[in-house]
Amino acid sequence: MRWRILKLCHDDLGHPTMDKTIDKVKQAYWLPGIRRYVRGYIGACIECLYYKCPGGKRPGKLNSIDKIGIPYHTIHVDHLGPFVRSKRGNSYVIVAVDGFTKHTHLKAAKNTTAREVVKFMDEICDIFGPPQRIISDRGTAYTSTAFPKFCLQRKSIHVLNASATP
Repeated sequence: MRWRILKLCHDDLGHPTMDKTIDKVKQAYWLPGIRRYVRGYIGACIECLYYKCPGGKRPGKLNSIDKIGIPYHTIHVDHLGPFVRSKRGNSYVIVAVDGFTKHTHLKAAKNTTAREVVKFMDEICDIFGPPQRIISDRGTAYTSTAFPKFCLQRKSIHVLNASATP
């Protein structure tokens, strides 16, 4: 019987939202646990799933990053972790990826400070030379004064990517 009521109050009325469907049901019927049943019914409604856009913040446009065909022209850098602390006291991994070849460098780190990142990037610059562009997120290791100073000394352009806010 609940299924028929919801078919009348949801499907036959043009697939309104959950709150509007509940209000319509409550005008003529009383059903125990109606909110949970309507949520499940609308969650499984094929037409609602297919035609309606998900609610919330609309997706924005991203600016793509130019891909330069030169190895170690652009390096992407970030932290992973925290992980279980190792015997040497490391609980993070610093990652650097070449934007062209996807060659990856990893280093265990005790923390996510700019000092650790600069030390890691110095090692990469000693091997491959300074990159022309370094791309990172907006973490404190990359926005503090030490990392921009490192980029200035190495004549690398530091690009901060967009923050991912829900």
